[in-house]
Amino acid sequence: VRVVSPVNAYVFPEYVLPRLERYLADSTVNVDPLVRRQYAWCIGTLATTAARYLDVIQALRAEGTLPAAVPEAEEELTASVHRNQFDSDRQNLLEAFEKHTKALLIDPDSFVRRAMLRSVGELCVFFGSPRANDVVLSHLNTYLNDPDWMLKCAFFQAIVGVAVFVGSASLEALILPLMIQALTDPEEFVVENVVRALSAIAEQGLFQRSKAWELVDIVARLTMHPNIWIREAAAQFIAA
Repeated sequence: VRVVSPVNAYVFPEYVLPRLERYLADSTVNVDPLVRRQYAWCIGTLATTAARYLDVIQALRAEGTLPAAVPEAEEELTASVHRNQFDSDRQNLLEAFEKHTKALLIDPDSFVRRAMLRSVGELCVFFGSPRANDVVLSHLNTYLNDPDWMLKCAFFQAIVGVAVFVGSASLEALILPLMIQALTDPEEFVVENVVRALSAIAEQGLFQRSKAWELVDIVARLTMHPNIWIREAAAQFIAA
C-alpha cells in the first residue's frame, strides 16, 4: 500500500485490531492455541505496517493530498492540528497493540509465548525504548521461570536483538543477571543457548571491557564441561 484514502486510513485501529481481539486468550471466544500462535508470530509485522500507515497518512496530510471526508473542514486545519492528530492517532495505536502484546506474552500456552519471541524485536522498535521496557521486557523476564526448556532456549535466541535495541546500560542491569543465572540451568541446551547469546552480544561490542573480563572468568570454566557443545560455545565466547 502506497496511497491511503480517508476510507482505509484507520483500517488498523478501527477494523483489524478489534477483529483480532477475539483471538486473545482472555477473550470470551474459545480459540484454538494454534490461531493465537500464528497471531503471535506476525504481530510484530502488523505493528510495523500499522506504524507505516500512520506515517503515510501524516505525510499526505502535510502535503495536503489526503482528501478529507468534508473538504471545507480540511481547509481550516493547521500544521499544529495535523501534528496533534498524528500524536493522538499514534497513542491510540500504541494502546491497542500494547493490550494485544501483553495478552500474548502471558498466554497460558507456551507455544504461543515462543512464537511471540519472533516478534519482540519489531515490537520494541514500534513501542520505543521506555514503553518497550514496560510492555515487552518486563514480561519476557518471566519466561525464564517457566519449566519449558524450549521456551528458555527460544528466549536466549531472541534476546540478542533485544539487547541491541535496549543498549549496554539496560543490558547489564536487566538482561545480563538473568543470563548468568541461567548458566546453572539443569537443561544443557539452555546453557549452550545462553553462551551462544553471550557470544553474539560480545560480537556486537555491547559489553563494557570490565564486564567482558568478568564474563570470561565465569564462562571459561565451561570449557571443561562434559558437554562438547557447551565447551565449544564457551570457546566461541572467549574468542569473541
